[in-house]
Amino acid sequence: MHRLAALRELRCHCVPVCAVDYLNPSVTVGLWYRTLSGPPSCDEFAKALSSSDLELERRRLDTAGINVSPQLAMLFASDESLTLRTRGFQVYPALRSIEQCARAYGAVIGYESEHDALEKLATQKVDAVITLPWIDKP
Repeated sequence: MHRLAALRELRCHCVPVCAVDYLNPSVTVGLWYRTLSGPPSCDEFAKALSSSDLELERRRLDTAGINVSPQLAMLFASDESLTLRTRGFQVYPALRSIEQCARAYGAVIGYESEHDALEKLATQKVDAVITLPWIDKP
């Protein structure tokens, strides 16, 4: 959808596609997690986001069920996490608010597959990861 929206803005008349059998079990769906380098602490992030319309729940870091979580979460290398439940927000507008907050604090945002992002967090190559609610094929 992002590619299609960009091509529309560029006024392209043709869109290259690759047709796949979406219902084939070998076709999987994945996510791009955000990685943050140089963000504020979990405390500072919680305080900054508290003025938004986001409901925060602070927890000890637990990556066991994160890949099937129905919520946005921020995982910090300090073994803390913030689970973000939206109130009136949809997932991607909430994500944009979080990204804006991170950038305001000078964080550098990267995009990684779920596996690579969690690996970078575990090896402290990044300071935090923003996860997304898991999606699956119908």
